[in-house]
Amino acid sequence: TKGVLYHYFDDKSDLIKQCYERSFELYDRFIRAAEGVDGNALDILQTNTHLNIQAQTSRVAPLMPQPGFGSLAPKVRKRLTLKARNQNQTLAKMLDRAIDEGIAKPYQSGLITHICAGAIGWIPKWLPENNTYKPFEIADKISDLIRFGLRAD
Repeated sequence: TKGVLYHYFDDKSDLIKQCYERSFELYDRFIRAAEGVDGNALDILQTNTHLNIQAQTSRVAPLMPQPGFGSLAPKVRKRLTLKARNQNQTLAKMLDRAIDEGIAKPYQSGLITHICAGAIGWIPKWLPENNTYKPFEIADKISDLIRFGLRAD
């Protein structure tokens, strides 16, 4: 109810702010978990992607910096924008490492990480309501597509 909601949040702006705070904390956790993986740079990136996809396909997906982001207070928006930029740079550095290791194609890493983040953020919008796949299964399929492309071999 509205009463319960406003018991925990000052107003709608506070609710949106807290949703974004939660989202960016989750994205930080995904990066930290991925960095703990014993494997090459591509394995680390795939772990981060897998965790993010699982979250986006769960019942309470974290927000991407799109809806309502402009309504945040300028100070909060600036802090979260910087946090998002740092997260993207961390992932781009991982991709650069995979490129240097010769296990990833040489693409512009910052662009690729933005494209992947954007694509992952759209998953809840196109996933059918009658979907029977579990978040882990969806993450497996999409992570494999990102890692291996559409090759038949």
